[in-house]
Order: sequence, then C-alpha cells, then structure tokens
Amino acid sequence: MDIQSCRIEDAEAYRQPVSGRTEFLFVRLLGTRDAEGWGEATFNRLNDQVVVALRILAVDLLGMTVGEGREHLARQPGWKHGLAFRIAMSALEQALLDIESRLRGVPFGDMFGPRIHDQVSCYANINRGTVDRSPEGWARRAGHAVASGFSALKMAPFDDVNCRSVDDQVAALHGGTGAVATVRNEVGSNVDLMVDCHWRFELESAVALVDALADQSPAWIEGPVLEDFLSIDDLCQIRQAANSSDIKLAGGEYLEGPRAFAPFLKAGAFDIVNPDIRICGVVGTMDVAAQAQVHGLDVAPHNHLGPVMAVASLHLMSVVPAALTLELQFEESDVASCLADPDVLAPKQGRLAVPAGPGLGFEIDTAGLSRVRLQ
Repeated sequence: MDIQSCRIEDAEAYRQPVSGRTEFLFVRLLGTRDAEGWGEATFNRLNDQVVVALRILAVDLLGMTVGEGREHLARQPGWKHGLAFRIAMSALEQALLDIESRLRGVPFGDMFGPRIHDQVSCYANINRGTVDRSPEGWARRAGHAVASGFSALKMAPFDDVNCRSVDDQVAALHGGTGAVATVRNEVGSNVDLMVDCHWRFELESAVALVDALADQSPAWIEGPVLEDFLSIDDLCQIRQAANSSDIKLAGGEYLEGPRAFAPFLKAGAFDIVNPDIRICGVVGTMDVAAQAQVHGLDVAPHNHLGPVMAVASLHLMSVVPAALTLELQFEESDVASCLADPDVLAPKQGRLAVPAGPGLGFEIDTAGLSRVRLQ
C-alpha cells in the first residue's frame, strides 16, 4: 500500500487491570484500508491522566497520514505538559510506527536500521510480584524465575530504607543485602543478579551498600541515589566504587530523552543506561542508544510493564549495537495474556526471539480488555 494514501480514521484505548498496583493501558490507531497500529501508555494509578492526554492528541491525528502524525507529535512540547502527556505521545508514536512498518512490510525495529540481533538477552524483574519480602520469599521467587527460563533477574529489596539520615540508611540496608545473599545462594553463581535501589540512598550510604554487596557479585546496581543534575558527581563516585568491586552502575529510567541523558553520559555517571520508551519516546530511545554507543556504554531499557512496550523495546534492541539485555516483568500478572501468541514474550535459555513479521509482529485479543473511546 502507498503509505501516503493511508490516513488515520480512529483512535481508541484499552485498559487491562492486572494487579492491585498495575493497570495496562494500550492505544490502537485505525487507518484507511484496514491499517492498524498499537502502542502502550501504562502509567498505572495515573492512567486517567494519560487518557485525557490521549484524547487531546488523538483528535489532532485524525485525517493525517502516518508521516504527518509523526511530525505533529515531534513538534509537541512534551516537557511543558508533564509525564502523562509524554507517555501518551510515546504510545501514539509507537502506534504510528507500527502502522508504517506494517505497510512497508518490515519489522518495527528495521525502521531504524538493519537487524543485528535475532535474539536478545532478557532478565526477570521479580520485584513487583514478590509478596513475601523476607529473604526466603525472595529466594523462592528467584528460583521460580530461573526455572521459568531466565538466566538473569533483578530485585529491589530495600523496603526498609525509607529514611533521610545516612546513618539510618546504612543501618537499614542490611535486611536488603541479606536478601540478596539468600537469593545468590538459591540461584548460584551462573545467574546474573541485578539490584535496584529505587533512589533510596545518599552518596555515603550508597558506597557502603556497594561494599556490602561486593561478595554477592551483582552484575549491576541500579538507581542508588536521586538522578538529577546535582547528583552527577555523586553518581560518578558511586560508579568508581562499584567498578573497583567489578560491579557496574545502571540508571536513567526517568530521564526524558537524549537531552536529559547527555550530561550524565558526558560526565561518566553510568556504565549502563536504562531508557524507558514511554518517557523517551521511540526515536528518543534510539537517540539515547546512539549516545551510549559513542560513550562505550551498554543499553538495557527500563521495561517493567506490559507486552506492547516490551515487544517494541525488543525490536529496538534488535538494531542497537550496544544492546545488553531487556527487562521483563515476572509474574506480577500474566503479562502476555492479551497477546494472541503469548510465547512472543516467553524466554528460552535467557533470550527472546525478535518477531520477524511486519510491524510489532503480534496481535492483541481485545476480548478481555475494557475499551475507552478517545473521541
């Protein structure tokens, strides 16, 4: 089909509650000649804000070609209107690119370059679905993830570190490091173990955490301190301490695109960058990946939510030379339950096959989803 002859005719959203904490939010654009494309706009408890933003943006897209729609979104000042607006923009960008790649007859990722990886390493984020937060509870979940085909996993065991005093943070971190040790004992040394801190520490307590975790050989520590411009020097010091114990430092999941990442990468704040496709957008994520490659850094996208952003991120990783691994939410819910072929997100020996068909390469079964009109 001539891409210029395809115009956007309708837009709709679908909601899928999956747990007490998470509700997936998807968007579908429909075009002339039966064209369709999907994107994900999950913002959980703030999904209502995203739906408002989708309604504002989707009305403008009606009647536009795919190219016109992408140009229109690129001109929007997402930084001005807040995170929900940016997430809505990204979901619509995903859907437009899904349509365009289907019409071109190429996989979604191939829109950004030749495929480098037919399979991509992945890891299980076991945090959100772990109800029993004791060391033994973490270990059971970790063992189950490994038995389910993962060779790497990430945990965030520092629920008790919720204080501002550095001394109190150091005193409270040992419950989390004990859980990491129990998990390491459960899964053995051949499983990569990543530790997410959710920005609960300060410089001094983060360095103490690095020392406390050194014997467990985590592949990386993620988000130990708040990630803003004023924290860059602290991150560089934490990275130096981590690297001296052969641990890498990861971060950046809430940085809003290449302009936000640039000072962190220039200063050497991270070993691994975690751009989130919802926040950076599709093109923005690829720009961050290009920056990372220039600085010799690895890319491991933040991807803890639903199946559409997971598959879109998987496609992008297939064309990124610096691709390291892809995060997958593990059994907080059946993340792939709405996919006609759930095996798209089923790892084999720690790797996911990148769909080879046009577009994102999956179909969504909307029977169990709640439809939301956007106009």
